[in-house]
Amino acid sequence: MTPEEIVGEFPQLTIADVYAALMYYHDNRELLERQDRQARELVEQLASKYPSKLDPRFRRDASDDPVSS
Repeated sequence: MTPEEIVGEFPQLTIADVYAALMYYHDNRELLERQDRQARELVEQLASKYPSKLDPRFRRDASDDPVSS
């Protein structure tokens, strides 16, 4: 999405907010990606230690995650 499209979807944001967030991301990309990896690893560890009690039909796997790259 373009910054303008993001503001259109989230009118509580200003265009300056979007550019500030993009700048923060680009300035801290390595840190943010490392934190994301660590969080995903923790989720995997916990999921293997504490399996879901949900019916398999209702489980989401990582491939369903629209945020994943």
